[in-house]
Amino acid sequence: MSGNLSEIHIGDAVIRIRWSDFKVGTSFFLPCLSCINLQKEIKRKAKELDINIAYKIVIEKNIRGLRVWRIS
Repeated sequence: MSGNLSEIHIGDAVIRIRWSDFKVGTSFFLPCLSCINLQKEIKRKAKELDINIAYKIVIEKNIRGLRVWRIS
């Protein structure tokens, strides 16, 4: 697996993120019920790749999830 594509395992779910496509000023939304573990894994991987992010647990269209923004 290349350094810019990572798999994050949360329970039985596998989330694939292609970090090279995640440009400054963009964001993505990941639905989750227990967002704390997902938040920790996203934060860990971003730090490993030296990518600065901001994140917030939100409800969008009645779906709870984690919104992640690339800030630099």
